[in-house]
Amino acid sequence: MGVFFTSQAVCKELIEANLPGSIVNVSSTSVLRGIEGLSAYTASKAGVDGITKCMAKDMSEHNIRVNNVQPGGIATEMASKLGKSMNSAVSWISQLATKRLGQPQEVAEIITFLASNRASYINGALIPVSGGY
Repeated sequence: MGVFFTSQAVCKELIEANLPGSIVNVSSTSVLRGIEGLSAYTASKAGVDGITKCMAKDMSEHNIRVNNVQPGGIATEMASKLGKSMNSAVSWISQLATKRLGQPQEVAEIITFLASNRASYINGALIPVSGGY
């Protein structure tokens, strides 16, 4: 619900100020394949995907773009815990086309691009940043 209420508040401010804008939400590639033991997490991230698609349509008339990044296989504390809960971290990485974990900076660069005017024609996109997972 945090994504919904935060996006709603930002859109309200942008509309009242008559400003264009860009919202970039973050979900997860878990919505694409599911991950054992993460049903609630995956369901919440699927909700973020849905909110993104709907808000992109709702806000386009106000010149507000809404997109979503779906990280997966990123070298974070959460990923290190997932690797231990699966057979092994090595088998998890072997599922990635790149055969390596991504770095948080690689996700940040996509978010920065989507928030910029260089992405002015991108709206309602769900972009996996996952090394080909």
